[in-house]
Amino acid sequence: MTFNDTMSDVISKVLEEQTARAVVFTESEDYANAGAIINEWTTADGDCILTYYLQMELDSIEEELLYVNLQDTEVTYGTFSFVPPVELPTDNI
Repeated sequence: MTFNDTMSDVISKVLEEQTARAVVFTESEDYANAGAIINEWTTADGDCILTYYLQMELDSIEEELLYVNLQDTEVTYGTFSFVPPVELPTDNI
């Protein structure tokens, strides 16, 4: 990941990497590590984001998620969502 990556690029790369790692752990019967990854990608409602990623249904996750970014000594944080914002009409007609 580079400094110029957008938030969506970074999230896509991380989802791909974490899904692949969970699969490798599962195939090697390392269920503790597979479960740890899956747990980190589970919403408060109990939905596994990695499953939605594999099914290409991320837009159905309505919950806002937290993120933290550590760069050198600077910490930034915020929330993001997979649901695109609603487009409002530009006219009043």
